[in-house]
Amino acid sequence: MLFTLFFPIIISFLIGVLLLFKKHDKGFSKIILGIFFLFFSFALFAISLNFLMEFLKSIATVFKYVEVFFYPIMLSLPILVFLYIKSLVHNHDEEFGKDLWIHFFIPIQSLLFNLIPLIFDSNATDLTKKLDYTNFFSLKVTFILMNIYYLIKAYNVFKMNSKRIKEEYSYQAGIQFKWISFFVLGYIVFIICFFGLSPNASPFVVYIPFLMISLYLYFQRFNQNSIELQLIDENFSKKEIQNGLPELKRKEILKNLVAFVEKNEIYLKKDLTIHDISKEININSSYISNILNQDLKCNFVTFINTYRINKAKDILLSKEYSNYTIEAISELVGFNSKSSFNNAFKQISGITPSEFKKKNKEN
Repeated sequence: MLFTLFFPIIISFLIGVLLLFKKHDKGFSKIILGIFFLFFSFALFAISLNFLMEFLKSIATVFKYVEVFFYPIMLSLPILVFLYIKSLVHNHDEEFGKDLWIHFFIPIQSLLFNLIPLIFDSNATDLTKKLDYTNFFSLKVTFILMNIYYLIKAYNVFKMNSKRIKEEYSYQAGIQFKWISFFVLGYIVFIICFFGLSPNASPFVVYIPFLMISLYLYFQRFNQNSIELQLIDENFSKKEIQNGLPELKRKEILKNLVAFVEKNEIYLKKDLTIHDISKEININSSYISNILNQDLKCNFVTFINTYRINKAKDILLSKEYSNYTIEAISELVGFNSKSSFNNAFKQISGITPSEFKKKNKEN
């Protein structure tokens, strides 16, 4: 029983350690996620001790020390969820550290309040009772309000950046963030189960659903591209765009863009971004984005995918590639997955690659 009880705790702890201390590709988002898993493992440990106290009364002497950190750590979880999602879409030039600690004011305050009885007078009954009421309020009210606030903030940050991502990145497999949904869903399941259980109930149901989703997230996380949006000489370009680019300049930029893309077939590059092209043709990426939106009525993803799909059509009709699978062709033309290739092909051509191939064979 004890192994079953502590297994998810150990797994969460190990995931946190690996994310924090694995040297390869350690970005800010992985640090935040690592801290989240370490905090989460401690929270599960405290929940488990509370459950075991019903059977082993001696645990109470240890639990009072664990409890000191339990409340501030629980209050930190929604903050870490928000910071993790924000870190995935943050701007390179955005100062992350300036207001970072402000978010943790309430958890730090909770920690200090819980340390007072231990430091000064552990036998102060009145103080302990008041602290119990404060902790009860922080868990039942403050914790819920913080979850609502930070989950809404996380959703708004993600939604706000989704459109910009589509306008700057040519690939979708690494930036759809479907796995973020699993992470947030798992966290919400944990919160619901935590409040839905009675204090004496078995804690298994609290974290087993989240454990499964955590494992999925962990293995997916190392296969994902962290999207860190780049600022693009915005100080002067935004003003000029708002005032309107001259027609001749717009045509010249579009002509240079199309010529470069077609000549170099840069659209075959899987992780292509608008900034890559911007550097190559020495044209501000905000200009390119604006012209694509206004003149061609499409975003960067659609612009690049149109070239990829046209290239794919040539390959599908070529005898040289007759033995290639749809997935192999999708990789040849710059897609990261078969599903994103199929979706783009149908969106642009109205039919799937397989249907296109079959239709042209019949003709």
